[in-house]
Amino acid sequence: MPEPARPDGSVSPPLPERMRVARLDAGGRVEVAWMPVPRPGPGEALVRVRACGICSSDLLDWYVAEKARQGPFVFGHEPAGEIVALGPGTTPPPGLRVGSRVFVHHHAPCMGCAACRRGDYVHCPVWRRAGLIPGGMAEYAVVAPQVLQHDTLPLPDDAGWEVGVLVEPVACAVHALRRAAFRPGSRVLVIGAGFMGQVLGLVARAWGAVERAVVDRLPGRLAWAARRWATLVIDVGDGEAGSSAPGTALPGTVPWLRAPAHPAAAEPAGVARVLQERWGEGADLVLVSPAGEEPLRLGIAAARPGGTVVMFAPTAPGRDPAIPGHDVFFREIRLVPTYSAGPDDTRDALALLAAGLIPAAELVTHRYPLEQVATAYRRVKDPDALKVVVEL
Repeated sequence: MPEPARPDGSVSPPLPERMRVARLDAGGRVEVAWMPVPRPGPGEALVRVRACGICSSDLLDWYVAEKARQGPFVFGHEPAGEIVALGPGTTPPPGLRVGSRVFVHHHAPCMGCAACRRGDYVHCPVWRRAGLIPGGMAEYAVVAPQVLQHDTLPLPDDAGWEVGVLVEPVACAVHALRRAAFRPGSRVLVIGAGFMGQVLGLVARAWGAVERAVVDRLPGRLAWAARRWATLVIDVGDGEAGSSAPGTALPGTVPWLRAPAHPAAAEPAGVARVLQERWGEGADLVLVSPAGEEPLRLGIAAARPGGTVVMFAPTAPGRDPAIPGHDVFFREIRLVPTYSAGPDDTRDALALLAAGLIPAAELVTHRYPLEQVATAYRRVKDPDALKVVVEL
């Protein structure tokens, strides 16, 4: 393969024969290994990955076990990097060339099937194919033709790699609000103030939600939300609220209220009562970021009659949550599951990040070099971590 030319006319150095990757096995063990550098084929591109985020889905036991059936795999699906080569006969879309700094999605649709014509991109059969080989946590990765053509986006010149890393998770939040038929002026409740809960709240604010409540047990995460997007904090933990006492206001006049935390069954009623007292009724839209029956039931209880509850995270196969069908039926609660994101979502996500409406540098709380990827993987579970990024 000839040496590719960069935008300034210079020639990229020859590609190495081997590269480092991070592999994850069925037991949740992470190792750095060596693999041959893949070469792009017709229609494909090769990207030198510079940074990759670790998604909370990479820590789900059942999800990891399913992906590791054939042995350890290169994990990671939130990469950003630089195009360093194009396969034979490959013509990239306008705005992309060798040397472009890019966000790369790990899936992309064909844009021609029935699902794509409806805009249901994540249900396109081509979308289900792997679009980033061997994975995001590798020094080099091949970008499949459908991804190169439909969901590889150039990054703004002044954007750090963290902007590219956050495009995919922010796009998932955009997709969630789009599926929920979000309307400006809505009153929104976010359950769970982890990384994705914070992103959901930030997107709701950017799109014009007039009231934005957050529910969590961890004071540090609640305080982060209060400083950046929440208008109401509902603390269901059993500890102190850090520097802000329950029932008082944080800087910026954000009320910090405590709902009953024990027993667990009292939480839905307690949160719903807080919203009734503050807003006069429940939330127009509830975004349930954690998986499981308890947060989903809380979301249903906290929604107003005729409101919408978004199920943002999956449960394990065969562990379906029981929902209060009588209550859902007679209050006409709309349940909306949401999965991943398509090309329209990633473009909207990049626009939000580029405009500074989603503060990428603040959301990335921890950065590690590839040789410390095992430590980075464990760090995702820490309460003080939002987005953990591995730099390659």
